[in-house]
Amino acid sequence: MAIAYTKNGKESQAKQILKQLEGLRKPYQYGAIDYALGQYYGATGNEQETLDHLLKAVAAGRRFLPGNYQHDILLMPYWDHPVFQDVLDFWK
Repeated sequence: MAIAYTKNGKESQAKQILKQLEGLRKPYQYGAIDYALGQYYGATGNEQETLDHLLKAVAAGRRFLPGNYQHDILLMPYWDHPVFQDVLDFWK
């Protein structure tokens, strides 16, 4: 939802959604919040925030599933980035 708000120029509503997302952090969320933030920043073109949140997500236990990381269309611009490759190699 935050991505849609940002793309439509409704920054205040997007920030409110992101704040709500941050409020969902709990023990044992296994990187789900950081992965969602990585998707948001990836879709909005903020490379540094995207890669930082993806590293946090994988370090917190976000697993590789068929629909995430290298298969996530929102993260496609970062596939060849060295830090993204480090994320993919995290568990090796």
